[in-house]
Amino acid sequence: MKFRKRKVRCSKCGSKMELKSNITKFFEYQGKLVPVPDITALYCYKCGNLMFKWEESMRIAEYIRQVVGEANDNEEN
Repeated sequence: MKFRKRKVRCSKCGSKMELKSNITKFFEYQGKLVPVPDITALYCYKCGNLMFKWEESMRIAEYIRQVVGEANDNEEN
């Protein structure tokens, strides 16, 4: 994932954000908490805010849909 070589400020606290890889974040989807591993994003070390590229956001969304879909399939059996 490539971000431009400019300083990005956090939209929550205004601190500098830095590129970080191998993040695991929990997202809530359909009432379930889903851990998503191996995220790359701009990260604010002051407040913990994350900023994703569009492609990474789409990858996260697809991963969550797959995990929740598989969990729902297993519950039905």
